[in-house]
Amino acid sequence: LCLEGSGGVLNQFLSLPVWTPLSQLSFAVYLVHPIIIFIWQFGDRQKEPFRLLTFGMNYISVCVVSFAFALLFVLTIEFPCANLVKRVLERKGVSRLRTEDHDTLLRHNEKDHNIRLHNYGSLNSNTV
Repeated sequence: LCLEGSGGVLNQFLSLPVWTPLSQLSFAVYLVHPIIIFIWQFGDRQKEPFRLLTFGMNYISVCVVSFAFALLFVLTIEFPCANLVKRVLERKGVSRLRTEDHDTLLRHNEKDHNIRLHNYGSLNSNTV
């Protein structure tokens, strides 16, 4: 809905700049958490029987450690690299696409996609 311009208030809310660092943090958690789980589970010398309390504590612990490492990753690697790339691109004169250019590009891709779907449908109907 938001890409088609009919998002309204929802589009404005989801376009707030506050979501950008949160999305980067959540992506970093997504990348880090399998490593944390692997170390957490296979680091034990003996396996414990399943207990709901132990499971809950392990779950919360893995979440907290994953967010801590993800925050460290974002602050020390992702943000500085993004800043460096931004400065290099600005120095070369490359700027971000304007919103109008982005909308035009989306409309062009949508038309191209619809043409491909139409052609695919006509190919299938001829072969049947």
